[in-house]
Amino acid sequence: GGGGGGGIPQERTLAGAEEVGDIFKQLISFTEANAASFVLERPFTDRLLNLPPESVSSMQGASPVFFHDFRNAFSRVLFYGIEYQLLVFDILMFTAFDAETGSFASAAFLTWLIGSLVDFARATLGEANISRKSLIDNRFLI
Repeated sequence: GGGGGGGIPQERTLAGAEEVGDIFKQLISFTEANAASFVLERPFTDRLLNLPPESVSSMQGASPVFFHDFRNAFSRVLFYGIEYQLLVFDILMFTAFDAETGSFASAAFLTWLIGSLVDFARATLGEANISRKSLIDNRFLI
């Protein structure tokens, strides 16, 4: 016998992911070389109301379209640049838990637990934010 799961074999999945990655790299390289044509300014009302772009395909056809991110909306989704604040947060939490419980091990565990919850919440909310702003369903995010 041998029945298989009916799914796509692992090799084909990896090859497909590699092909998509290569196409994306080529697209980004082409866009960087011709940035003036593909990196646009968002309309005033879109910036004011923080709206996603309207029909991008009607603006440039099949060409890629990017918008300036003057509000740093992308980097605010990441922990990028706030490592010091996170370290201070962890130290303060550890100190408070240690003072309350009187146990180093309990304080370390609670600090790790809260830090893990913050990481999970940030990842989940960040994924939802990227999905909403890029108009790509979160199932397609890697």
